[in-house]
Amino acid sequence: MSLDMQINYCKKVIIDSTYNIKYLAGFSKRRPGIHCGPKCLECGIIIFDRRFILISIDVLYISDDLRDYIFDIIFETFGVGSESVCVVASHTHSAPNISYDIFGELDYGFIEQLKKTIKTCIEEANKNTASCRVNFSCTSNLNGIVVYRRKLGRDIRSFFLTKKNVNAT
Repeated sequence: MSLDMQINYCKKVIIDSTYNIKYLAGFSKRRPGIHCGPKCLECGIIIFDRRFILISIDVLYISDDLRDYIFDIIFETFGVGSESVCVVASHTHSAPNISYDIFGELDYGFIEQLKKTIKTCIEEANKNTASCRVNFSCTSNLNGIVVYRRKLGRDIRSFFLTKKNVNAT
């Protein structure tokens, strides 16, 4: 099925390789100075007919504070409630620590940069409009089982679910 609709969009770089990453969440044994961090992290937003909003952010997790911050800006800018907003933490390996202290010290400088970038991205998306055709398909989950790719853990190896630990989560 496809629909013709108006979208608003924006994509911004949160940080680039010049940012001094203090601690990488996702790799508990790696420290600054070792070339293992991301060269570039991005934030993207797509707004479908000003009714549904999708935000993708290159981080490992979305904290409750960051989620509430995003929902507040979206509501102030578009009048859209949280039930119509999907926020995705799209980074799969390592990113500055913004969420859980089990990864070490939170990177507050990155958190502030992230918030500024998200706000700018939302403001610019409000101005960037395009007409497009969106194709989609609907499917159903026959057996009702949903497996998430990650679980909370101190080391990257514990993020990935296996047959052995899938029932424990």
